[in-house]
Amino acid sequence: SPPAQKLKFNSLYAIFSTGFAGMGMEIILLFAYQNMYGYLYQKIGIIVALFMAGLATGAYLMNYSIGRFAVNRHKVLLALEIFITGFSFSLPFVINGVFRIQEINFTSGEPIFMVLVLSAGALTGSEFPLVNEILIKDGVSAGRSAGVVDGLDHLGASIGAACTGTLLVPLVGTIQSSMFIAGLNAVSCLFMGFFLVQKSREH
Repeated sequence: SPPAQKLKFNSLYAIFSTGFAGMGMEIILLFAYQNMYGYLYQKIGIIVALFMAGLATGAYLMNYSIGRFAVNRHKVLLALEIFITGFSFSLPFVINGVFRIQEINFTSGEPIFMVLVLSAGALTGSEFPLVNEILIKDGVSAGRSAGVVDGLDHLGASIGAACTGTLLVPLVGTIQSSMFIAGLNAVSCLFMGFFLVQKSREH
């Protein structure tokens, strides 16, 4: 049915844009870290591990929440997309704030960087189980749903990594790159928002 097709498209676009955002934000943070401290290669293992830990934590917490609470999964997906859009939008300003703090106080902003990386991972990871659950509830088999969600996330992540690292940040800078990522996820917010409005009108 058309509503089911629309829901699948909206959910899968959300996971694609989130994959793009996750890798894009991680690369922006890596570049900013290198600019600020000049020794990225000493810490790159820790940064990547923190992002992965964020992914696992986000997925675990979302799985736990879906199992324990009667949540409207579509509304939770919209809320997550709004969070990711806001996070992407505010990222360059937070990074700039860390620069300023270091200039004034000479205190290290490294812990803030690590929290940002962990948060980006957690926001990204929390969408996997949620979108999987939405698709399974809509009649997609668990195996097919997991494969499609994983594939689209990897597609978004690979395009996000390639575009952010080689085109966006070098050509237009951190602020515009973050705005582009926020824009991609804002489109997802619009899709989910329209879907929820239409659904509420039907009932």
